[in-house]
Amino acid sequence: MSKHLTKTDLDELTGSPLKSRQIVFLNENRIPYFERLDGHPFVLWDSVTQRLTTKPNESVRDRGINMQAAAHG
Repeated sequence: MSKHLTKTDLDELTGSPLKSRQIVFLNENRIPYFERLDGHPFVLWDSVTQRLTTKPNESVRDRGINMQAAAHG
């Protein structure tokens, strides 16, 4: 079973502690998530890893994953 991102992990990945901005980031970067009952996104690490390891010809480059935000938090 895959572990999920902690609140701190999600804040660093998306560059924001706000759930609305986190959801926008996840949607823009096509990272799958579940919405919890409190409205916050729930993201599995496998989802993030899969998006970051997608081959360039599979259009990660074109879909705009912000690698700097992912790397620097």
